[in-house]
Formats: sequence, C-alpha cells, structure tokens
Amino acid sequence: MSNMNKRLDISVVVPLFNEEESLPELVAWIDRVAHENSLSYEVIMVNDGSTDNSAKVIEDYKAEQERLAKEKADQEERDRQEAIRLQQEKEDAERKAREEAERLAREAAASVDTKIDAVGTVKLDSEATIVLARNAYEALTEEQKAYVTKLIVLEKAETELSNLKAEAARIAEEARIAEEARKTKEAEDAKKRSEVATKKAELEAQLAKAKKKSERLAIMAQLAALEEDDEDEEDEDITSDETETSTEVETETVVKPVEEKQEENKPVVEEK
Repeated sequence: MSNMNKRLDISVVVPLFNEEESLPELVAWIDRVAHENSLSYEVIMVNDGSTDNSAKVIEDYKAEQERLAKEKADQEERDRQEAIRLQQEKEDAERKAREEAERLAREAAASVDTKIDAVGTVKLDSEATIVLARNAYEALTEEQKAYVTKLIVLEKAETELSNLKAEAARIAEEARIAEEARKTKEAEDAKKRSEVATKKAELEAQLAKAKKKSERLAIMAQLAALEEDDEDEEDEDITSDETETSTEVETETVVKPVEEKQEENKPVVEEK
C-alpha cells in the first residue's frame, strides 16, 4: 500500500516469493500495528518471481486499499462539506442575531430619544420628565446607549433644570429672609405701640391728677409728642426706604414747633 498524498511516518518494504497464503495475515498485522501507534505508512511489496497467486493477492490487496482510501477520501470530503455547511449556518445565525440585537438596540435608543424630546422647554415642573428620560437611558446596555442621538440634549436639560432650581431656592431664601424681617418689624412695632400706649396711659393719669396749669400743659405737650411719633411710625410702615428718609425729615420739622410751644408756655406759667 502506498500513500503519496501526505508525509508518511514509515515505509514497510516486503520482499516476497510465493507468499500467497501469508500475505493477508502480514498486511493485516502491519495495518493493526500502524493504527495502534497512530502512524501513517506505506507497504511496498517486491514480488521476487513468485509462481503462485502472490501477484493476484497483491493486486487484490491494492485494489481493496484504493477502494478503502477512496471511501475514506469521499467521507472526508462529505465531512468537510458538512463542516462548511454547519459553519455557514452558524455564521448566518450569528449575523441574524447581531442584526436583531442591533434592531432592538436602535428601538430602545429611539424610545429614549422620544422621552428626551418630551422634555421640551425646561421649566421647574420638567423634573419628572427629565428624570424619566435619564432613568430610561441608564437602563440601556452600553451597545444600546451608542445609538442614542440626543444625550447632549438631555444633559443640557439637566443643567438648565439645576440652574432653575438654584434660582428658585435663592428667591425662596430671599422671601424667607424678607418674611422674617417683616415679622421682626411687626413685633418691634407692636412692642413700641404697647410702650407708647402705656406711656400715654401714665401721662393721662398724671394729667387727671395735675393741679397746676403748667403741669397740665407740660403733660399735654408730652401726649401730643407721643401721638405725633405714633403717626410717624405708621407712615414709615407704608412707604419705601426713600420715602422713609423724607418722612424722618418731616417728623423733625413737626416736632420742633411742639418744643417751641413748650418753651413759650413755660414763661407764661412762671409769670403766674
């Protein structure tokens, strides 16, 4: 037997003469040993003028080996073609799986883009829509995220919302401070009015008990001054800061005649 298609491990040379009966056993033994040791081999039979059927045995053996070799080659070709077919089917299945995954990824990304479009003009009440879009984006796989086309729009909306919330917080804090200042001012005004009322009550009690005219005039002047101060405080509560300045000037000019009146009254009392 000879195999010229590939590199052989061994070559077995068999010189023979009238070995018709022993040849089948010999080649069977060679074949078994070679296969047990995973050796590729060839058998070269040298017929040394045999007069029996050795030549026919060799030809029959050669024909059988060629048949077996052809069957093996045919089977190997069929196996190769089957392997190619299976590999092609595998590649087709993988390609279809990739295409389907890409289609699903694009659909998922398009859904996120739609949620981002729904944000529209950013306002304080846009937070729920923005959070919904962000959560939908974060739920995507890395492959799906690659197909999102409006991530920059979402990030810009998040920045604008953050700025709006910061501005709203600033305005709210200013309003809180202003409200606290208003309440403090109201408390101070209430306290001052209470003190004025107490003082007026004391002066009115003193006026009721006063015997001399000079004492009564002095007490009445103090009461007039208290009333004017109270009126000035009320005016300040309903005017702006600029008006408050002008009101203070007017208050001074109003009080001065009272002081002058008190000075004019004093000599009159002394003369009496």
